Amino acid sequence: MREQGVRGKRALTPFGIKVRNALNERNMEIKDLAGEIGICCTQLSEILRGKRPGKKYSRGYLKALANASQKESNLCI
Repeated sequence: MREQGVRGKRALTPFGIKVRNALNERNMEIKDLAGEIGICCTQLSEILRGKRPGKKYSRGYLKALANASQKESNLCI
């Protein structure tokens, strides 16, 4: 069984930790990523915690995070 986090919530999965770290590096919030892939932030949070499968959206995560990286690099030029 997965370890419980604060207030009984599930802890992030290894994939969830990677996504959260990527969001932090890009100064994005979970709601930004959820909006870009077309789901609500509650659903994305459940996916990152392993409560809901998210295979259907995996390409969307990567694409949205890559787009955020490109926007950042364009600002730095």
